[in-house]
Amino acid sequence: MEHCMKSIKWTIKDVIGILLLGSSLYILGKLTGFCFSEDIWYDEVFSAGMMRYSYKEIAEFTAKDVHPPLYYWYLKTFADIGKGLFRQVDAVVFAKLASMLPLAGVWGMAVTKVRKEFGLLAAGVFSFCVYSMPQLTGYGVEIRMYSLALFLVTFAYFCGYEIYRTKSKRAFIGLFVSGILTAYTQYFSCIAIVILYLIVGAAVWKDKKARRNWLLNVSTSVVCYLPWLGTLIRQFTTVNSSYWIQPLTWKSLAGCVKYIYLPSGGYPILNYILAVLMLLATVLLGILFLQKRGNIKNWFSEEGFSILLGMGTLGGLILIGVGVSILVSPVFVYRYMIPCLGAFWFVFALLLKDCEKKWIWIPILVLTVYVGVINVKGVFWEENHKVTQMQETRKGLDTIQEDDVLIFNFNHVQATVGYYKNNESYLLYQEAEPLIQEIYRDYGMIETAEQIKGLLKQGKKVWFLGSFVSREDIVEEWKQQGLKVTETGSYLLERYWFNLYSVE
Repeated sequence: MEHCMKSIKWTIKDVIGILLLGSSLYILGKLTGFCFSEDIWYDEVFSAGMMRYSYKEIAEFTAKDVHPPLYYWYLKTFADIGKGLFRQVDAVVFAKLASMLPLAGVWGMAVTKVRKEFGLLAAGVFSFCVYSMPQLTGYGVEIRMYSLALFLVTFAYFCGYEIYRTKSKRAFIGLFVSGILTAYTQYFSCIAIVILYLIVGAAVWKDKKARRNWLLNVSTSVVCYLPWLGTLIRQFTTVNSSYWIQPLTWKSLAGCVKYIYLPSGGYPILNYILAVLMLLATVLLGILFLQKRGNIKNWFSEEGFSILLGMGTLGGLILIGVGVSILVSPVFVYRYMIPCLGAFWFVFALLLKDCEKKWIWIPILVLTVYVGVINVKGVFWEENHKVTQMQETRKGLDTIQEDDVLIFNFNHVQATVGYYKNNESYLLYQEAEPLIQEIYRDYGMIETAEQIKGLLKQGKKVWFLGSFVSREDIVEEWKQQGLKVTETGSYLLERYWFNLYSVE
């Protein structure tokens, strides 16, 4: 035992790596604690609703939406197991925990694959960045497919690196499995996999055996995806004709960079300064990496290829997403980059680990940790605030009886409240989202105060859950038309403030 302890010699980079791995585990634990709140928002309403249906029905619902079904099947399986063990716990809790599981898997990659191949510092920086960098932290408690897609794309990335390094059959199998699962999870993540495949294929093409395995992977993946291909084409037609995504311009490329680096906590001006410094730090580390290797042929060493693969996959996804959105139809939003950011931040960790100049890598490491801390503190504050407010919101919603009628002026609030309250529900001046109505129930539309009076004459209790400043104008108009409207409270539901009014 004494001999073993003496043989362990840790460098300062190793110690920092261990500390960062521990910090990552702490962040993971804190995020897991936030999963035990029942608050959800509009996008999560789709996820939470689909869990109630069979696997076949989920596939039918997703065919009408713009996503493939795997994530929802995964979510249902996880929630069903959880509810089977703990019936008293809301399914939303298990759904949030299902989002945490893939993030825990990324930490597993860090302490196994990354630690073994690249050292403790790379493992620590990689895991810390995945859990703390802008945009990433909050997706641990988001009931959407991004954390699962992040895990799958990151796993595929490491398989691609291993194929380049060893040409092993196990790596090809890993790439195939993670790739096809990704394709059935989220479409832009599928595009990332295609780009990753192309880069790996180009890198190993001269090796006859590797080329044959690569072609086998590609052909088998295509065959496995054929059952869903017709649905994908129909969904693309729907998006192309009419969808909610806003138009993009080439300036959106800068917006992508901003999305990756800009912290969510702290102070606005300071955040922009930190984002610029992080961008410059990444560029500097990249230049030093290439400079250290001198000849351009040395750039594509094993570590050089891993950098090309990570940056190329993310860069290709951005160019395709923004390009198609400009030239054809808006289909890309910044959060679609999330699945590729695991590989991106690993590249950053690798560049930092590779830098041997203390006067450079230490300040950059301090900057990275500072940015991570600011972002994590912001997310923790926001999640704590949601948990606290949700307790009050539940009390407010509990005053509504099952036979009462609910009226809304914002469809997001209507859909979200609809998860908690199975009441007769109406939306002012517009129809509710058709898919929401299919998943939950039919929602009506109200356009006049006379319709409300008709509900009251039927002996029904009517509540108005009003959002935005326009609710005050609506209330004033109803009062002028003879309705008595009394505010009973103001509440925050995840990210939506609404006032609750009794209407008589």
